[in-house]
Order: sequence, then structure tokens, then C-alpha cells
Amino acid sequence: MSTRGRDAPHGSRPTAPSRGQTTIDYGIGAALFVVVVAFVLAFTPTILDPFIGDGQAGFPTADRGADQLATDLLVADPAEPYVWDTACADEFFAGPSAYSSDPVCRYNESANTVNDVIGYDDRVNANVTLYRNEAQVDSIGPTHAQGGSAVSTTSRVVHYDGKHHRMVVAVW
Repeated sequence: MSTRGRDAPHGSRPTAPSRGQTTIDYGIGAALFVVVVAFVLAFTPTILDPFIGDGQAGFPTADRGADQLATDLLVADPAEPYVWDTACADEFFAGPSAYSSDPVCRYNESANTVNDVIGYDDRVNANVTLYRNEAQVDSIGPTHAQGGSAVSTTSRVVHYDGKHHRMVVAVW
């Protein structure tokens, strides 16, 4: 009579061919489990980042602000985007204390910060800098501290004061 499976007498030990898992099977399963757990722990933060991130800061935010400034808020005529009204741009870079109710300028003259002008909330820090031939011409907004949080920047070429300039919007 066979001693394998159901036919084995009660209390007897099953023989090798009827065992369900070997040491190698257990090792492979445990290693696979560790790899899957490590993968989940490594990639879950990046998968969830768009939903629980820092609010607005990032490239899309910088890009939106640059587009607003270059094509709408500082231009003399919306039909000519990227051609800035010199008086509006000078007033913008002079800061909130210089903002007037000039009807040509289309930004909110009661704004207190760069964030208010562009429409960012208070959790975002924004800096707008204007360059001509790689030399800084003007800047408004706080500067980013070295070693601080990540900065997202975008730039646009604008026509200001009869010359081409590069406007850089940085958010963090």
C-alpha cells in the first residue's frame, strides 16, 4: 500500500515528492516580495506627487506666468504679443509702490507682490528677471537662496525699449 497523499497512515510524515514548497521556492518568493516592496516604496512618492505636491510650484506655473507677462499683462497691444509697452514694463519692475492706474497696463495696479500681479497664491515664490545680452537689466521678486528648494524656470524673448530681451520667470 502506498504511503503517499491520503493513503498515508495518520501521523506519518509525507515523503519528498508530496511536499508543496522547497527551500529554493521559498527563497525565490521571499526575494520577489522584497523587490516588489522596494519598488512600491521607491516609486509611490513620485506617482502621488502631482496630487500631494507643493501646490503650484513647478514648470507649468512658471510657464503660465511667463506667458501672461509676455503676451498680455505688459504688452501695449494684445494683437502684438511679446512687444512690451516700455512704460508698463518699467512700472512693473519698479514694484508695487510705483503701480498706477494707467489704462494701457493690464495688470492689477492694486497688487502688492509679483504673485498678485501674475495670479500665484502665497505658497509660491516668484521672481521675474529681464536680461539683455546675458546681463541682468531688471528684476522683481525675492531671490532664491542657494541650496533651497527646487526652482522651475522658463523664459521668453520679448521686445522691450526697442531691443530684444530675455525674460526669465522662476518659481519655487
